[in-house]
Amino acid sequence: MLGHPKAKPFGLTLVDKFVKWFAATPHPHKAFIGGNHDWVLQAMGAVEVRKVVDKYAQPGKLAYLEHQEAVLGPLKLFGSPNAHWGGHNDAFMCYQPDWSQITSKTHIVLTHMPPLLPADTPGVVQETSHGLVPAIKRSGALLSVSGHCHWAHGIFFSPNGGPPYVVASICGADWKGSESLKVGPTGARGDPEDRQNGGYNLYYPVLVCDLAIPGGPPSEDDRWNIAGLASSLPLSKSREITKKPALLFFGPPTDPDAVARLTPLFEKKFDVYHFDDANEAKAVIKKGTVTFACCVAKLGSTKNLGKTVVKALRKKNPNALIIIHSSTAMNNQGTQQYLIDAAKVNLFVDESTEDVMFNKINQQFL
Repeated sequence: MLGHPKAKPFGLTLVDKFVKWFAATPHPHKAFIGGNHDWVLQAMGAVEVRKVVDKYAQPGKLAYLEHQEAVLGPLKLFGSPNAHWGGHNDAFMCYQPDWSQITSKTHIVLTHMPPLLPADTPGVVQETSHGLVPAIKRSGALLSVSGHCHWAHGIFFSPNGGPPYVVASICGADWKGSESLKVGPTGARGDPEDRQNGGYNLYYPVLVCDLAIPGGPPSEDDRWNIAGLASSLPLSKSREITKKPALLFFGPPTDPDAVARLTPLFEKKFDVYHFDDANEAKAVIKKGTVTFACCVAKLGSTKNLGKTVVKALRKKNPNALIIIHSSTAMNNQGTQQYLIDAAKVNLFVDESTEDVMFNKINQQFL
């Protein structure tokens, strides 16, 4: 393809799909960078990637950063994919990045390579890239976020001061040989070694950091609910202020389009807690930190079933409105009867009958 000599068509399609999904998530300001696996982004180049961003996102809402800064709302960010190590995947390889480009008054520094990592001695950290930690401290950054080192997931602090250094890798450190991980967008993974090894599994929890940004609290337009978190943390100030009822939305990875489409609609009426893992949803229900007045659940798949979520919620809250959103359930009387018996499900809908769901919600939650 002209302009993308090393980017295969299915790689370009994946970038397009990712940006479309990322732009649709409810967070008001978002940024992303590449890493050592992202040959497609390197082959496309920043200009072409931003054309895809501009297709799906409003100006100032979503930024792709290739060793440069951006301002998103109240935040000034610096993002770089550059790293000086890798494996057989060495995209954006750079042995001496110019960290002087991290300027003063930067709020967040986003790098693929962690600036700090734990040393062999417990409780001791070591710098990984010459000049990166001093540049972050010099900028006055409030937060450093990185990835790459799956085994180092966590938050670290320099003994010489500076912000929290977050290694936000959410995949485990071991390759998995599952057949399901060997299937790429064309029926087989394009990289021979990836095809042999399979891929990484999702393993670590999401990390959440609240920052006090100069200029005061966010505006009403910037308030948002965190989607996809099995959070047992105290309710945020924005949730306390809104006083909306809480809705548990179980939308597993099998239907990401429905999650992206429905979450903003639910947020008009509820504080939405979205989960894509049934066990995480059940853990929050059981803990009782949040009283869910409503639940909308997809059926899910083997070992990640919405059926178990609604049963747990009904046991915890006999008065909750429980809705199953599933074309499978809509067309199977046996499944409906099972869920009515097991969890007293109030309503079954699919994509074509969502108006019935919203009418029911509006009637019950004036």
